[in-house]
Amino acid sequence: SAGIRYTLEQGSRVVETRHRRNDGSHRDVRVSNRAIQLEGRHYLSSIVTDITEANQAARELDLHRNHLEALVGSRTAELAQAKEAAEVASRSKSAFLANMSHEIRTPMNAIIGLTHLLEREITDPGPQAKIAKVNAAAKHLLGVINDILDRSKIEAGRMTLERTAVSPVRLIADTLDLVSERAAVKGLTLSRTMDPALPSQLWGDALRLGQILLNFLGNAVKFSERGEIQVGARVVDADADKLWLRLKVRDQGIGLTGQQRDRLFQPFTQADESTTRRYGGTGLGLVICRRLV
Repeated sequence: SAGIRYTLEQGSRVVETRHRRNDGSHRDVRVSNRAIQLEGRHYLSSIVTDITEANQAARELDLHRNHLEALVGSRTAELAQAKEAAEVASRSKSAFLANMSHEIRTPMNAIIGLTHLLEREITDPGPQAKIAKVNAAAKHLLGVINDILDRSKIEAGRMTLERTAVSPVRLIADTLDLVSERAAVKGLTLSRTMDPALPSQLWGDALRLGQILLNFLGNAVKFSERGEIQVGARVVDADADKLWLRLKVRDQGIGLTGQQRDRLFQPFTQADESTTRRYGGTGLGLVICRRLV
């Protein structure tokens, strides 16, 4: 046959084929043919190896591999689809919260303004005290709304930072003025220390810097019953066109355990439930500050 002639001419040949056994079953075999020359005559030496089980195992392995690849591809597509759906839902939620917070904040400002006018007009101590409580509750609610609005803006990617002239000295003075009345009511002393190396003017977002500092000072006043609240500003590092500013607020408040500090920057989380009940708050202030920084 052609195979025998090829083997005799080339010296050796390996082929895989199927053989039928005497019982009628078929087996996969590997046939190794080699031409041998003895005393001037050519002979054909053949070694037949049964590879039926090996081929069956290889086919099963291919089947499992193809099935696994199909499962991985399907699962990857499902995860991508789920991820996209979650991102869309998150963006929709953030946009909804931002819009709703804005809609609520506008009438709240009007309520605060009107109650402030009523406080000045009403001289009777009884109604005046009630108006003062309404005003305090409205301001507290407005603070909650502002926190939700800021977080929603950050999550929705709608938070932008301005680049305007900032006076560190004026920034700290203005922020201290905002908390001075509350501090005085509680008998707290406010002080500040300024680094002599601090420039008189920087470029940045004065509104957001003030928001961060006000959050720290507000917490200091809220959680302190005595002592002094110190505000410090110093230059950490500087190069030709950038300056690293460190703002620090130090108080003599209620303190925190290590476990409580680990939870400080988790949204809607405060030190413990009793703290929330006693002092109020949303647990968003420090989260927003960290994101702004």
